[in-house]
Amino acid sequence: MNTVSVKQAIYNAKFTVIFPAAAIVLGGLFGGVFLVMQDPETPWPFLGGIVGGFVLGWLYWSFAITYWRIWAFENVRNVQDLKRQAVRAKVIWPDGSWLEKTEIRSHEQRETLRKLQRKFNQPDVFHDDLSVPKSTAISHSKGAIIFGLVIMPALAMGTGIYIYLDEGSIAMLLVGVPLSIFLMYQSIKRMRDKQSIVIDAAGILLPKLPFLKWEDIIRAEVIFEQQGKYQQHFLVVETRIHYGKINIGSLNANFEKLEHLLQVYRVRFEKQLPHHR
Repeated sequence: MNTVSVKQAIYNAKFTVIFPAAAIVLGGLFGGVFLVMQDPETPWPFLGGIVGGFVLGWLYWSFAITYWRIWAFENVRNVQDLKRQAVRAKVIWPDGSWLEKTEIRSHEQRETLRKLQRKFNQPDVFHDDLSVPKSTAISHSKGAIIFGLVIMPALAMGTGIYIYLDEGSIAMLLVGVPLSIFLMYQSIKRMRDKQSIVIDAAGILLPKLPFLKWEDIIRAEVIFEQQGKYQQHFLVVETRIHYGKINIGSLNANFEKLEHLLQVYRVRFEKQLPHHR
C-alpha cells in the first residue's frame, strides 16, 4: 500500500492506457489505408478506419483510465501531486472538464473513487534529498541566451535584408534591423541577470521582489498553462503581500527539477533540517 511513486504511476498510465489507446487509433488509420489500397475507388473503408479507430481508442481510454485511477490512488501516497502531474502529462483531464466526464465508471468504481477521495484531505509527504545543496541559484540557460542573442536577431535582420534585395522594399529592412537590435538587447539583459531565482531552506528570492520567507509563503508551485498546442510552465510564489510568476522556459532547470527543489527546501524549513554541503 502506498509503495508506488508518482513517477512510476505516470509511467504505468502511459504504457497501459495512453500508448494502447494511441495504437488502436493508428491501427484504424493504417487499416483504412490498407483497405483503400485494395480498392482505390472506394474511400469509405478509409474513413471508416479513421472513425472506427478513434472511437475504439477513446472507448479503451474511457474504461482503462478508471482502472488506472483506482490503482494509482490506492498505491500512491502523494495523491495531490499525482493528480497534478497526471493532468500535466495529459493522462487525465482537469476536474469538471467535459473530457473528464467521458470516463466510463461502474457504480462500484464510482464508490471506490469516492472513498479514495478522502486521501486528498491529507497533505502530501515529501522527504529531504541530501544531493541538493543548501542553496540553489537558477539562471537563464546558455542555450536560450544564445538563441536570443544570435539566432533570433540574425533571422530578423536576414529576413529584412532578403526582402529588401528581392523586392526592393525598405520597409521590412527598417523593421528587421531595429527588431534584431531589440532582441540582442533583451538577451544581454538576461545575461547580466545571472541569478534569476535563488531557493534555500529560508525562502525564495525572485527578481524584483524582496526575499520571501517560507513562513510567509502561502503558495509555491510550478503550474502549466495551455497556450494553443503548447504548454508554458511558470513558477508561482505567493505570500499575503507579494505575488511572483516567472516563465521557467528559458531557465536552466525544467519543471520537474524545480518542483523537487521546492519540495526539498520546504521540508528542510518545516523540519529544521541542517543544511547540507
